[in-house]
Amino acid sequence: MANSRVYTDKENVKITHLEYDKDNFEGMPKYINKNDYIGTVSHIYDNTNGAEEQNFVYNTL
Repeated sequence: MANSRVYTDKENVKITHLEYDKDNFEGMPKYINKNDYIGTVSHIYDNTNGAEEQNFVYNTL
């Protein structure tokens, strides 16, 4: 079952800002607070369509 936690607006903003973290690589665990684990980066799609997009996939298992 997928993570069913509901995040607050402030937490959603923190999650959005994770994309600017210079330490983004596959296998990197991500936290929005010191002990608030949101998932591990499982894949990074970087400019796959030539439109300068960048997407991060987080695995919560």
